[in-house]
Amino acid sequence: MSLILGIFTKTGKRDSSTFKKMFESFTLKEERPSEIIEHGPLKIVQIYGNSLFTKSIMADTICVVSGRIYNMPPYFSSNNFMNNPCQPILEAYFKQGTSLFRQTDGEFSCIFYNQLRNELIIANDTWGLYPLYYLDTPDYFIFCNEYEPLTVFPNVLKHLDYFALNSYFQYGTVLNESTFFEQIKSLPPASVLKISGNGFNITSYYEHKINTLTHINAEEAATHIAYLFKQAVQKRVEFFRNKIDTLLSGGADTRLILSCLNKSQRENLDFYTFLTPPLSSHEDEDGIIAGDIAQINKLNHHYKNFDFWEKPFGEDYFKEKRKRIGKYYLSGHFGSEILKLELFKALDEMFLKLSRNELTKTVQPIFNNKITNILETRDWTYDLPNNNSHNDENRLMVFLTDRLCRSFFTRTWQGSRSIYFEQPTYMQHIFITPFLDKDLLSFIFSLPISLLGIGANKVYNLLFKNHFPEFTNIETNSPLADDIDSVFKKSRKGYVTYINRSYNYEPALKSLLSDVCIRERYSSVFLNKITKPELASLRQSFIDFEIWQKSLSC
Repeated sequence: MSLILGIFTKTGKRDSSTFKKMFESFTLKEERPSEIIEHGPLKIVQIYGNSLFTKSIMADTICVVSGRIYNMPPYFSSNNFMNNPCQPILEAYFKQGTSLFRQTDGEFSCIFYNQLRNELIIANDTWGLYPLYYLDTPDYFIFCNEYEPLTVFPNVLKHLDYFALNSYFQYGTVLNESTFFEQIKSLPPASVLKISGNGFNITSYYEHKINTLTHINAEEAATHIAYLFKQAVQKRVEFFRNKIDTLLSGGADTRLILSCLNKSQRENLDFYTFLTPPLSSHEDEDGIIAGDIAQINKLNHHYKNFDFWEKPFGEDYFKEKRKRIGKYYLSGHFGSEILKLELFKALDEMFLKLSRNELTKTVQPIFNNKITNILETRDWTYDLPNNNSHNDENRLMVFLTDRLCRSFFTRTWQGSRSIYFEQPTYMQHIFITPFLDKDLLSFIFSLPISLLGIGANKVYNLLFKNHFPEFTNIETNSPLADDIDSVFKKSRKGYVTYINRSYNYEPALKSLLSDVCIRERYSSVFLNKITKPELASLRQSFIDFEIWQKSLSC
């Protein structure tokens, strides 16, 4: 696994001084060890973390893989694939072309460059889980798994994309391939980006044609989910050669993962529980319950403080999080969002009823008149997945998961805090979750929404009752225990963790409200009312975005 920063020189010679600040930003001034790969006009800087060696050259074509690929072409041995995943991927590319990605499972960015044809090809995974941002200029095409390095390229115009900013405030997410800066784009899921000569095009190698399974019942759904989930867990553990640290909480999601680990894996893996300061392991409800699970099962269990909640929220928050990339955890992130459909809380019901133009031309009354006029006079659209292959609810599930993976509903997830650019970069590089498995997602998206049911938790309960009953006798702080027919008992031990998960926003808000640039962007009505309780969600989005933007210039 690695992060990459790539520079493809389209014309003339590459001027190293032009990219000095980008390299410094990417390597955090060499705090993160890196390797440089050069092949003709292509230069790639790799940051490894705990990655494998990820490049290979054959027939004048170089292949570089960033991220994780869990399967391989059937004609290669597992050992060869684990030692250097690029070699079998490159050989498969010569046999199948970019169609190989239809059967490739993982979260990745894959780069091919052929010097004879002067052709650069970039592909990402099916759901776009592994972020890749790009910047196209007359002389260079620049791409990176992190957003921040692209913002310090000398010739980038930091013009805000007000349509992206409006959708962020309206829906908690940025639509399409847009980002907050007009020049910087995000590669859509299942894409192949091809550069030949001075131009480039993007095509899709996979279409999400998911037909709803109307005749399946809850027991059948739980049986197949159990099979897919166990596969997903094992693929990820084996990728890290049975040496990945695993999170353990008081909830249901992490014990579902634990249920899928064999005896040897449980004995050899280290398990971690993050405590919420100032609570100790004897006060934090996650710490108490996880400690019980670990003691009963004789796990190698450790506690860590999640120290971000102890500090005032500011620019350093985003810098500190980037420094932590390179330490990976197998986690239960997005379990309730996917299996309990909590992701539907991210948007209200009106989203389904709006036409494209109504959806994309809605303007939050928070900007000044100049920006509002821009938003109202230009047409811009977002395409939901094709109606022919989804009913309305399943169509929206695909959309929401796309944005959950590649963006962040900053006002939705209780106890979490992050924003659009940090979310994919930080979450996908730190937390390895089987709940975003390609095959698992495809199956869940085929289920009727009425079967899963928001808040019903029927399938999730059946998973534990019929397939993973091992830990159901241990109390949990999961909302699953609130159901009448739940297999769990509710824990009453310790303090409720999420109540203590709050940041000190006051210094950040105070500094923003005194900033002249802020008053030029937002309406005085909005800024005068921003401290009101009814604007709490918009206030958090406002602070998130503006502090993130300040962190780029510091």
